Amino acid sequence: MYPINSNSNSNSSPNTVNTNTESFLNWIERMGKFEAYHSDATNQIIHWTCIPIQIFAIYLLFSNIIIIPNSMIYNINMNDDTIHMYLMSFLLPSFNLGLVLLIYSIVLYSCLNKYATIMTLLCMYPLYGLANMIYIHHIFNTHLIMNISAIIMFIIALTIQVAVGHGVYEGIDDGPQGISELIHTKNPLYISLIPFYPIMKCCFYLGCSTGEYQLVSTHRINVRNGLQVEPLVG
Repeated sequence: MYPINSNSNSNSSPNTVNTNTESFLNWIERMGKFEAYHSDATNQIIHWTCIPIQIFAIYLLFSNIIIIPNSMIYNINMNDDTIHMYLMSFLLPSFNLGLVLLIYSIVLYSCLNKYATIMTLLCMYPLYGLANMIYIHHIFNTHLIMNISAIIMFIIALTIQVAVGHGVYEGIDDGPQGISELIHTKNPLYISLIPFYPIMKCCFYLGCSTGEYQLVSTHRINVRNGLQVEPLVG
């Protein structure tokens, strides 16, 4: 989420910001900084809950932007309100903007770490599949209600992350730095890496990329030691 200076050394400030967009693939240092701002256990739980909700809300919002209709892809009518068709609409992807976003995430994250490919598919496809099923079967009755619900869902999850997770429990917030970076670099790839960090954490929990896990932990400790943390609780 932050620009990383590939030439940084132990004498540089952990809060130094480098706007060189060519360093965005240096995910180990980036994840170390992200983890430093998400060290409190309660804040971590909040983020592990809210980030999937936000991703689902985005998929829900993009699911009604159709690129190729299902009728041109599958020789079945998935609009039938049967359990079988509900399951088919969950398992079979529709060619909409949500699918494009899912493919983009898989390709980007697999370029950063080989273990992230399967983990991204396992973590994100159920969210996409659920959004796709909701769109096909008109669970929200109208697309307008579905879009409004997705936006409200995203805003509520984001508010809980910032106001409760960071404001109350963590005592520090990395949001302003991320927004500042987006404004200066005009590169959305940095923000699109945010879901990658919990995905890589799942890989670490499973014992994958242990060497990279140690490097991430080292960066997290170095950055955390340089932060002024004042949580309201704990």
